[in-house]
Amino acid sequence: MSGSSTSQSAIPSSSSALPNELQAWQQKAIENAAKPKTPAQIRAAGDVKVKVGVLCLVGLICSILAIFGGVVFVRTPEHAKDFWVIIAPIITAGVTGTIAFLTGEKAGSGK
Repeated sequence: MSGSSTSQSAIPSSSSALPNELQAWQQKAIENAAKPKTPAQIRAAGDVKVKVGVLCLVGLICSILAIFGGVVFVRTPEHAKDFWVIIAPIITAGVTGTIAFLTGEKAGSGK
């Protein structure tokens, strides 16, 4: 019983320190958000939004094409080959183009 009382007394002291650290972190985040941003920070935020948008768009299109390809494969296996001959290069181009875009952005930002 004495072991459980010592562990209980240790928990409140550590848990009372946690909200103070959390409040300090939140206060610092609010202060940083209130500071005016530099043009480089604004540009970097825009670059991230563009990259995320491109990844989402290409991922969505490739997923839709792959799902349609799977449906065609299940429903009409004799036509699936013809369908995949059409959509496979589109999916490949989307993936390789996205990789090239992201690596080109990374290489271009180092200049």
